[in-house]
Amino acid sequence: MNIKQLMTVSFMGLLATGSYALPVMADEVENPSGGQTMERVEGRHMEWRERRENMSPEGREKHKAEHEALREKMKNMTPEEKQSFWKQRREEKLANMTPEERKAFEDRRAEMRKKFESMTPEEKRAFRKQRREEKLANMTPEERKAFEERRAEMRKKFESMTPEERDAFRKKRHMKWKEDREEGV
Repeated sequence: MNIKQLMTVSFMGLLATGSYALPVMADEVENPSGGQTMERVEGRHMEWRERRENMSPEGREKHKAEHEALREKMKNMTPEEKQSFWKQRREEKLANMTPEERKAFEDRRAEMRKKFESMTPEEKRAFRKQRREEKLANMTPEERKAFEERRAEMRKKFESMTPEERDAFRKKRHMKWKEDREEGV
């Protein structure tokens, strides 16, 4: 397999995993290869700490139980079910936002898209690679096995295509990606 084929197969693997999605937070774009910035981590930690300190002991226990129940529920879901679950959660969160919060969210997302689109191809590759590695690190052994099987299937299918079929496939995937991005998936 030559380098062009290898890169194409790698790209297809990224498409298959969904890790091509735009980043959710602007500081992820500003720091494409270094993970989350300390400011973001500390900010999230402080928000969590403030919420926790304002909870009653019963509230803390209830939150902990809900968190554990969600983790157990997620363990038994297929990747498609997880995607659907998180999409529903995002939609619920957006529905509960005030118009001002929604506008701020959409402005931040537009800014992130602009930053992402201004990245060099190398920065985009580094960012996507980091996101893929993070996703793989968070998979259970069963999810990783299913991912590798889907990737091998996709690679086999892609290698058997003619150049014209590959171009058509890329265009179709790009349109799907664009539609998903516009829907916020």
